[in-house]
Order: sequence, then structure tokens, then C-alpha cells
Amino acid sequence: MKKSIIFTLMMMWLSNVVFAQYQTVKDIPYVTSGNKYALERCKLDVYYPTDKKDVPVVVWFHGGG
Repeated sequence: MKKSIIFTLMMMWLSNVVFAQYQTVKDIPYVTSGNKYALERCKLDVYYPTDKKDVPVVVWFHGGG
């Protein structure tokens, strides 16, 4: 019983993720002054759903490597 409830909830969540429509905005600078390298590399991309409002946001800065 417990496994079937978890499975059902996961499938509902997955269907929302798979069928959601997303808009992409690329190369938004988050550094406006500094050295040339920082100006070139310190940019982010934003992916957001177009069919939903007030959704949670996750910001993830990857350090590279």
C-alpha cells in the first residue's frame, strides 16, 4: 500500500516535469565590473515554466572542475 502511494505521487510529479513548457533566457551577466575573464564567464541561464506561476526556485552555482 505504502509503495503504491509513493509510486503514484512520483508519477504525478514526473508527469508535471515532463509535460511542462519552459522558457530559456541565456547569458544573463551577474557581474557588471571587474576583469575581462569575470565579465566573460560570470553569466547564468534561467529556465522557467511558462504555464505556471509562483513556482519554487533553485539557484545552483557550479564551481567547475
